[in-house]
Amino acid sequence: EGISEFYQVTPVGGYAYLIARVGLPMVWAILATILVTIAFGISGLSASVVLCSAIISTLMGMVFAMMIVSMAANRVEGLALSKLTGISLLGLVAVWAIPVPYSYFVAFLPSFWVGKIIVEGAKLFHFAFPLVICFTWMAVFIRRFTTQIT
Repeated sequence: EGISEFYQVTPVGGYAYLIARVGLPMVWAILATILVTIAFGISGLSASVVLCSAIISTLMGMVFAMMIVSMAANRVEGLALSKLTGISLLGLVAVWAIPVPYSYFVAFLPSFWVGKIIVEGAKLFHFAFPLVICFTWMAVFIRRFTTQIT
């Protein structure tokens, strides 16, 4: 359907478009998660665990969004890719289901580190490593997206 061709005619282009369409909702998601957790007390987790897992989960959502728009050529492919993103959530389950030395085989998934933060607390490595993973994936998909629309 050539959806990526329509991005070329938007008044804002390139990185400014990505900030407006992906970056601002990402900031809102982090703020909403923190506000709802504090206001309603729906979690027994510490504030640092909630903050770290909210940031990583939001970045993971951005990675998924960028993957879909950079790889899907039409709506059908986009729908298929969005369903495949659910597989990446298996990293969260791996923390509890797979013994420790073997569970690190899925450490390239940011969801694995969200589980680690929930189980072991907000340690620096458990927060910094998934940030590197998320930013690496984002760089790959943003580069692919920007070359697609130019």
